[in-house]
Amino acid sequence: MTTLVPAWPAGLDTPAEPPVIGTDPRRLLEAAESLVTAAGRLREGAAAGACRWAGLPAVYAAAGTEPLYDLLRPVADDGDGLARALESAGDALTEHAQRLERLAVDRADLVDRLRSWRSWAAATEVGAGESWFVAVASHDLRAEVSAFAARVAAAEQACADTLAAIRGGTATGRRRAGRGDALPAGLAVLDRASGASTRDRLDALAAMTPEAALAWLLAHPGFGREVAAEPPSVAETTAWWSRVAGRADAPALLDALVAGMPDGLGGLDGVPYRVRDAANRLRLATATDEALAAVHAAPPGTTPNLRSGAEMAAWRRWSALTAVSRALDGPGTRQLVELDLDAQPPLGAVAVGDLDGADHVGVLVPGMGTTLASGIEGLTGHAESLRAAQQDALGRTGRAAVVAWVGYEAPTVLTVLGSEHAEAGAPRLQRTLAGIDGTLGDTHLSVVMHSYGTTTGALALAGADLGVDDAVMLSSPGLTVDRAADLHAGDVWYAMPPDDRLAPLGNLSWEHPHSPLSPGFGGHWFEVPDVDAPLFGPHGLEHYLVDADGDPYRAGGEPGAALQQLVDITLGRDADVELENRWDYLGKVWREAWEGWLW
Repeated sequence: MTTLVPAWPAGLDTPAEPPVIGTDPRRLLEAAESLVTAAGRLREGAAAGACRWAGLPAVYAAAGTEPLYDLLRPVADDGDGLARALESAGDALTEHAQRLERLAVDRADLVDRLRSWRSWAAATEVGAGESWFVAVASHDLRAEVSAFAARVAAAEQACADTLAAIRGGTATGRRRAGRGDALPAGLAVLDRASGASTRDRLDALAAMTPEAALAWLLAHPGFGREVAAEPPSVAETTAWWSRVAGRADAPALLDALVAGMPDGLGGLDGVPYRVRDAANRLRLATATDEALAAVHAAPPGTTPNLRSGAEMAAWRRWSALTAVSRALDGPGTRQLVELDLDAQPPLGAVAVGDLDGADHVGVLVPGMGTTLASGIEGLTGHAESLRAAQQDALGRTGRAAVVAWVGYEAPTVLTVLGSEHAEAGAPRLQRTLAGIDGTLGDTHLSVVMHSYGTTTGALALAGADLGVDDAVMLSSPGLTVDRAADLHAGDVWYAMPPDDRLAPLGNLSWEHPHSPLSPGFGGHWFEVPDVDAPLFGPHGLEHYLVDADGDPYRAGGEPGAALQQLVDITLGRDADVELENRWDYLGKVWREAWEGWLW
């Protein structure tokens, strides 16, 4: 006999009503239109007044009138500036009214679903084994209500900040320009900057007050994406940033730039990585909220257990972004170096350690199947292990940082034998490495590539000189280049556990057939121990980054043999690296194969 329980499990609150939208969008649109109309009339009156004022000296030029004319002439000119302010307010209110109309439709739909759910729950008795469904559905509805409330609050705040920015500052505490401030002159500077190149507008922003810079950026929300699409060179950006950082009010201006154009600063090479981290975290928070709202707004699948395509896409995006947030929550300093929200799925990179203060920087390039959702946390953990071992070796003589780079779409098992993913990822890796080299200057830069990451990384290093001191290839499934000398790196290193049976299969590819282990490749073949793991287990990157007991390395531990080799290489201690003899290695491979066959 089925035990019946109340439809609402004990301790479970029913979803609350979504917040009421107190503003009538239609009346708000009418008010916005009246402001725009008033602006037009003000501009016409200002133009007529200026024309008459300019002609007055020809009619009346008595002694002592010239100072009066000089004093009052700006009054006529200010009319056009005030008209622009009215138009900006009208545009902001129009956009807000349109947002409210969309929110009102979404609220009505949410209210209908809440009422249907409550009616069902009140009339239905659920079996004890099915109460989980009630809990899950209730949780989802409460999450939708919370997401809707956040959207309403964000809409109100965005409109308030835009209106406040017309007079300088924001609605959240920044200083606003008073009546005595020279607003029309500031607007003239902004207008001149609007028609200039990206670099000229950046220069104009560097010369503005923080309030004026934020006001202009809020009025031009697309400028950050323009900077991201056509960034200045690293040298130009570095020079621009030195002007920003050299000002007495640099902290306030920095806050304004981060808040006003996070899309532009987040990937701008030449800007300190601590600033890029702040901008990218702001972008991440906004994108995560939007992704969650998209999950709830997506049309449902045909059954509760089958999600629609739109729902799955929104869910994958949200999963990737929340994984980045978790990776950033780890111990020590973490920096969000890159965040590509246009990629599907998103791409990004997290640095462990302070990049701006590092003497040694490593970049981990992962292989097949690595995504933000499935791999950024693990790769960041590997970066932490390598960085901890490096820092233990350096002591007080230097500082290290390691970047976990998921900046390209890695192949799946179905596409790993092709080179398309490497060809698409190589330019992205080139930008990352060139940015590190250009931003940090005299820093020891290493690239540690694993599995298909070696295919991508070798292609990147063959195409450009990126300031890389050491290129390290681990368990490579094959390259498109056949000589270490073709790679722009101070030294090229490679290794593979003798019992790695997966990587050699990649050499069957006709698109990346060249193994760094082959005779004549050149470079340095260094020794790593066997891995006690079943079949394809020895292929994983994690086996290179363990302590002497085989556990993930933590600060103060004793590095395992493979990790110690990586530490010596990436810190430039070449004399301490133990190289591998080709015939000894082949003997180990045959022994592993024979023992594997016997067992």
